[in-house]
Amino acid sequence: MPSLNLYLTDGFDNDQVVVRVDGRKVFEADGVTTRKLLGLAKQLDPVPVAGNTARLDIELPKKGLSATISADLTQGSHVPVAIENGRLTHSVHKRIGFA
Repeated sequence: MPSLNLYLTDGFDNDQVVVRVDGRKVFEADGVTTRKLLGLAKQLDPVPVAGNTARLDIELPKKGLSATISADLTQGSHVPVAIENGRLTHSVHKRIGFA
């Protein structure tokens, strides 16, 4: 069974974050903040998914931001999510590393 690896990266500043994968809540926390030196706010535990695609719903309720991402795991299983220009952005990678 494939796993999805999700990273909250740049732009988080004391945020409340809720993450669902395929409808299951896998993460909820307050105070999520990017550590500038690493460019990483939070690395979530790997999430097992049933197939080669996963639907991610990411919400920052206090900021009124949300995004739905369809991740094609055949392209990679590492999905960094950032806040850029007031929007949630993402990419998909086969590998990712943080210092």
